[in-house]
Amino acid sequence: GEPESTLVLIGDPKQAIYAFRGGDLHTYLNAAGQVDQARALQTNWRSGSRLIAGVNALFQASPDPFREPRIKYRPVQPSPKADAEPLRVEGSEPVPLQFWALRPDEPEWRTTKGELKADPARALAAEYCARHIAWLLEPGRATLGDAPLQPRHIALLVRSHKETLWLQDALRDQGLSCVALGRESVFETAEAEDLEALLTAVVHCEDEALVRYALAGPLLGHAAADLERLAADDQAWSEILTLFHDTRRHWQAQGFIPAFWQLFHRCELGRRLLAGEEGERRLTNLLQLAELLGEAARRRPAPESLLAWLRSRRDHPPGGEATKMRLESDEGLVRIVTMHASKGLEYPVVYIPFPWSQGRRSDAPWFYHDAAGQPCLHLGGGDPDAMAAAKAAATEEESAEAQRLFYVAVTRAARLCVLPWAWTRDAAHSALGWLLYGGDKPADEESCFEPLAALAEHHPQAIRLAPPPQVKAAAPVAADGGASLAARPFTGQVKGDWRITSYSALVSGSRDAVAEDYDAQPAEPPGGWEDPIQRLPAGSRFGRFIHQLLQELDFTAAEPEGVAALARRLAPRFGLPPLDAQALQAVVRLVETALQVPLPGSRLRLAELPRARRVDELEFHFACHSDLDGLRRLLADHPDWAGALDGLTPARLEGLVHGYIDLVYEHQGRYYLADYKSNRLDDYGPAAIDAAMAGHHYPLQALLYALALHRHLGATLAGYDPARHFGGVHYLFLRGLATGGGIWHRDCDPALLDELDRLMGGRP
Repeated sequence: GEPESTLVLIGDPKQAIYAFRGGDLHTYLNAAGQVDQARALQTNWRSGSRLIAGVNALFQASPDPFREPRIKYRPVQPSPKADAEPLRVEGSEPVPLQFWALRPDEPEWRTTKGELKADPARALAAEYCARHIAWLLEPGRATLGDAPLQPRHIALLVRSHKETLWLQDALRDQGLSCVALGRESVFETAEAEDLEALLTAVVHCEDEALVRYALAGPLLGHAAADLERLAADDQAWSEILTLFHDTRRHWQAQGFIPAFWQLFHRCELGRRLLAGEEGERRLTNLLQLAELLGEAARRRPAPESLLAWLRSRRDHPPGGEATKMRLESDEGLVRIVTMHASKGLEYPVVYIPFPWSQGRRSDAPWFYHDAAGQPCLHLGGGDPDAMAAAKAAATEEESAEAQRLFYVAVTRAARLCVLPWAWTRDAAHSALGWLLYGGDKPADEESCFEPLAALAEHHPQAIRLAPPPQVKAAAPVAADGGASLAARPFTGQVKGDWRITSYSALVSGSRDAVAEDYDAQPAEPPGGWEDPIQRLPAGSRFGRFIHQLLQELDFTAAEPEGVAALARRLAPRFGLPPLDAQALQAVVRLVETALQVPLPGSRLRLAELPRARRVDELEFHFACHSDLDGLRRLLADHPDWAGALDGLTPARLEGLVHGYIDLVYEHQGRYYLADYKSNRLDDYGPAAIDAAMAGHHYPLQALLYALALHRHLGATLAGYDPARHFGGVHYLFLRGLATGGGIWHRDCDPALLDELDRLMGGRP
C-alpha cells in the first residue's frame, strides 16, 4: 500500500490579524476542523508568571472572548525562567496588568450623557502614559534584572499611525524622544505624494504651472503671497526656473542621487521639514524615498522613467521590509508601534494608551463570509435587506478581528502592561469592552469600571485598577552640577564675500539695467510697426517660450507645420494665451528667419547646423577672484568692449560665476556662442543694436560667456588655441532679423581672452 503521510497545520487563530493582506481565518478554521488530532501549546515563553495569570483572567472573563465560537481561549502556563529578570520599580515588582481609571472632573470634557469625549480621553491617556514613562526612566527608579530600565524596553501600541501624534506630543512635552514603527508603506505617505509633485516639476520644468504647484507644496512651502511676489519679480522667478533646470541637467548628467542632494541642500528641505509638525518623521520618510529611488535609478537612469516608476509604486504600493516606514532613529528611544506591526515582537513594558479605540467601518464595500464560509463582497446598493445583512456581517468580522488584535497587543508585554480606561462612547464597542461587558453598554461611569474592579479583587497579585499615578519626572540636572557653560571664543576670520554670482546679479544694481535679460519692454510695440512679429507678446514669459522653442527644435529638419505644432504645445507652459493663426504664423516666420540668416564670422546658417555640432543651454560655473574696476581698466584697451561696464556699481567677484549659454556650436573647427534676444526695438540697425546692448549691459554678459567657453575649451580640447578655435560671439535680436539687421557680433581677440582669464583668476 501507499506509505502513510502526515499533514501538520501550525497556527494560532487568536493572532490572525492580517485580513488586509489576504489572510483568511475561515480557511484555517475549516481545515483545523478536519484534523484527527489537535494539540495546543501550553507554555508562554515571553511573559512573567503574574502577567500571564492576569491575561488568563482577563480573557477568561468572557465566554466568547474572540467573538468566534471556534476559537477558544486556553489558559497558558509560564516558562520555568519566566521571572528570571523581573521589573522592579523603587525596589518592588509592580502589579503587571494595570488599568488606569480616567475620571476627570472637567464638565466640558463630558458629553450630555456624562461620557468622556474622545479628544480629552486621548489627551489624558497620552499625558499620563508619557509622565509615567519619564518617571520610570529617571536614574535609579526602575531596573530590569540587574540593569537599569532603558527607553528601548518600552513600547506604546496603537491602532493606527494617526494615533501616534497624540503620543509624540505628550512624550516630547516630557523631554522624551520616540520613534514610530508601523506596517504602512513609505509610498503611502504624504511625503511620497509631495516628492512626486516636486520631481514632476523638475522633469517638466518648462511647464511653469507644474513649478508653481511644486513651490506651493509642503516640501517647498511657498505661501500664496510668495507666489504672487514671484509672479511680479522676473529676476526671482528666473532664479527659481534656473534651479529646476539645473537640477534636471544634474539628474541627466550625474544621476538621481547627486541631483536630489543638490536640490535638498539648495532648498533647505531638511530645515523646512524639521521645523514643522512631525518633522523628524517626515524627513525620515523623504530620505527613505530618496534611497529607494536611488536604487531604482540603477535600472531606470532616465528621469522620465524613474518618475513613472515612482507613480506606479504610489498607485500600487509594494510589500517588503524595504518599503515599510522606517524608525526616525535607531536603538535607545521609546517606541510607538502599531499593533499590526508588533506581532512577533516583545517588550518588557507595554502601554496601550487608547484601548477603547476601534476601527469599525460603515461604508461600502463590505467584505464578509457567508454561512458556508465562502468569501463575499457587497458593493452597496440593491436590496436594502441584503445590504443591511452584508453590513452587519462585515462589521461583526471586523469586530472579531479587533478582538484578536487586542490579544496580540496585550501579549507583547513581558513584565508590565498598562491600559488607561474611561467611560467613552466607543468603550462598549471596543475589544476590551467586549471582554468586560459582552456587547452591553455601561449605564454609567460606575458600571463601566465594575468588571475591572471585580477582576482586580479576585486577582490582586496580577491585576490592578487604580487612578493614574500622580508622578512627575524630575527636571534634568546638568552633569557638572549646574556650572555655567560657554562656547570657546572664535578668533579666526571667515571671509563673507565668497558667493555664486551671475550676469543678472551683477547688473541688478545699476541705474538703467534690466532685472531680467530676456525682455522688459512695454506691452505695446513701438509706433509704426505693422509687422506681426512685432505684435507678438512682450515680456520674459514670451522670451523663455522662444528660447525653449529653439532649444527643442531640430534646426536641420524644421518645417512650418512642425514649428507651429511645437509652439502651440509650449505656449501654455509659460502662461501665454493661446496663439491665434496670425500669431502662429508670426512665430513660424521669426524662427525661419533665425534659421536662414547667415551668421557673421562663420557665415553658417543655423538651418545647416545638426544637433551633433550644437549644445543648447550650456550651464557653466567658473571660479573668479577679481573686481569690476579691474575689468574696466582691462577693457579700456579694447575699443569694441570699452563701454561694457558703464553705469555699473563697483563690485568684487569672489567665488563662482554661474550662467547658461543659449547656444554653443562648432563650424569648421571653430567654436561660437550665440544668445537669443526677443527685445522690441524701434530700429534694428547697427547703431540701435549697439545702444540696446549697452543699455542692458549685454557686452558684460557676452564677456562672461566667452570666458566660460574659453576655459571649457582649454580644459577639454586637445591643442586648444583661441586664435584657431574660438570663433566669436553672436547676439541675435530675433524680432529684427527679418529686417536685415538685429545681429551683434564680436570675434574676441585671443589676447583679450587670455588677459580676461588671468584677471578673473586673480593672477597678474
